[in-house]
Amino acid sequence: MTTHKMTTTEETHLLEREDEARGGFSRRKQIASAVGVFALAIGGVAVAGSRGQFTSSSTYSSRLRAERRAKLGAPEAATTTKLSLSTGCSPLNKLPFDTDSDFTGRVAAKIVTKGMSNDFLFEKGQDMKEVSCGNYEVDTSIALNEEFGFYLFPIGNETDLNTVLDSGCSHEGDARCPSFASPSALAGLTQCTRMYEDPGSGDKFYNRVFDGEQTSFTWGSCDTTCAATHPKACPALVKEDGPHQYWRYRLLEKEHAWNVKEIQFFPDTEFYDETQSTVAAPGKERGYGSGSKCIQSGQYGSHGCDRSFDDNLYSWWSNWASGNEAQSWIGIDLGSAKPVKHVRFMNGRGWPTGKEGVIEFSDDMNTWAEWSGDRITTEARAQKESEGSKNNKWQEAAVV
Repeated sequence: MTTHKMTTTEETHLLEREDEARGGFSRRKQIASAVGVFALAIGGVAVAGSRGQFTSSSTYSSRLRAERRAKLGAPEAATTTKLSLSTGCSPLNKLPFDTDSDFTGRVAAKIVTKGMSNDFLFEKGQDMKEVSCGNYEVDTSIALNEEFGFYLFPIGNETDLNTVLDSGCSHEGDARCPSFASPSALAGLTQCTRMYEDPGSGDKFYNRVFDGEQTSFTWGSCDTTCAATHPKACPALVKEDGPHQYWRYRLLEKEHAWNVKEIQFFPDTEFYDETQSTVAAPGKERGYGSGSKCIQSGQYGSHGCDRSFDDNLYSWWSNWASGNEAQSWIGIDLGSAKPVKHVRFMNGRGWPTGKEGVIEFSDDMNTWAEWSGDRITTEARAQKESEGSKNNKWQEAAVV
């Protein structure tokens, strides 16, 4: 009898069919390994192993499935695990509903696993419990290596448009990848997702994978921890403006290319312009810039963070350029603990735009927390201006 050795792709398809069988589809016949030999016996089926010992087909199939799953990183047996979800550091701009109001009792969350729904359908997901504003928990059955994702949605408005899964498609495609949900918040973030490309449609899906260790998650992000205890729309617990030694401005979403023309930190709000209409000019109100040391997530080439503290607002190349790090941020080391109540910022080269960022503080450069002042969403600014035609205005945030 001629045998056929299955490729990895064929093994994967077999496992997918077995997963479907568990989800309610008719179970397919098990396919024996090439090293086994089928032996038909009256009233049943037996399989011979490499040593000639025969076992029942069900026992052999279970063992074979376990071996293949271990090889392919497929899910093991599910166990009940407590998972938590935070939204304080989430890219909430990807949500189509109101995120500028208090989340409490208004925004809900669900978890959905591959075991609940092969296509991660919202109605098959499990509700999570709101434990505080923008924070959720759930005791759920999930297996090692199982794919999953989190939904956020406004309570009372569970239409397709408003139920947003952070896992999902990289671009608009078939019915599983509608325009309003594509790209998903986790699209392209391979450090915490598994990418699957549909051989028929070519659609790519990025889904979270449970590693059995991480139990705290941030919606739409691969971050394992979040310095912000809740979204900005939630009531602030304290007015936090220091004193602390290290201060930074961090984008909530990683940017492969980010330029900052100038950034300034102030100990008070004397020069704060709530109308955001102050035209930037060199030599005025520089705050802590003099005598302080800049800090950064990284840099591109020779474009270090000192270029954004040099008071040079006109030179084309006078800006910091981020490198390709896990996070994108720029800040200042004040040398000792000092208060910051006002931050001025200007994008370099006009991009990226529309990206929300937070002002954060630390005393050890390891643990960071968000201040209680405003956040800054990047806006386009001209990269080069002349002395006689200045139009670039500061973007400003303050603790007031």
